[in-house]
Amino acid sequence: MEAQAREYFRRIDDLGGVLPAIAAGFFRTRAIVGVNEYAEDKPIAIPILQMDPQGYTRQVKRLEALKRERDNGRTGQALDRLRLACRGTENTMSFILDAVARPLGGGAHPECESESG
Repeated sequence: MEAQAREYFRRIDDLGGVLPAIAAGFFRTRAIVGVNEYAEDKPIAIPILQMDPQGYTRQVKRLEALKRERDNGRTGQALDRLRLACRGTENTMSFILDAVARPLGGGAHPECESESG
């Protein structure tokens, strides 16, 4: 099989490489098939992930409650600070954490305390 593969590649080289071989239609008429000497005779069992049918509904309800209960003003301010940080050269991680903590009812991230009030 190795000798056949080498011969195959030699013919491609003789045609001038891969692109000329494609143009000549070489690959439309030939194929290399690999053989695995260590293949298992028995089929492999692949477990299928079972999704919770109520998971989507639960997540939508949680998101709706979050949007209803969060302080939209403070959340908007945190997102504005994040937008400004993204335009500059600052490390944005503390601004991201602040923007995430605000909607969840948390305070400002410690590195943003002086800026967020």
